[in-house]
Amino acid sequence: MNTTKKPTLEMRYNELIELAKANGKTELVEFCEERIALIHKKKESKSLTPTQVENEKIKEVLLDIAVNPLTITDMLKSPLLKEKYADLSNQKISSLANQLVNEHLMIKVQEKGRSYFQTANVED
Repeated sequence: MNTTKKPTLEMRYNELIELAKANGKTELVEFCEERIALIHKKKESKSLTPTQVENEKIKEVLLDIAVNPLTITDMLKSPLLKEKYADLSNQKISSLANQLVNEHLMIKVQEKGRSYFQTANVED
């Protein structure tokens, strides 16, 4: 089965530019070039949202806390996490810890149905 790549908006504008140049339509060429510039501008503006910035700070604290294997509940009880982020839920900490596992910065071990998290650079 062959898969065909769906043409992007930029590809379509480039096709229109070629056709417009062949027919001498300079206004259409200028319009398409402006649209392509807008597409490129959107691609460049991929900065982190305030929530993402806050999550990165929380992840740093989690890495500092989890020197020894800890459960999510143990992490929440940690004084370092409590003083900075008292209103965090188990679900939020679990999500961020799993992101760290996916980034290979934290290790997740399951023992008797409980998940323990530990920073990846600590040797057993």
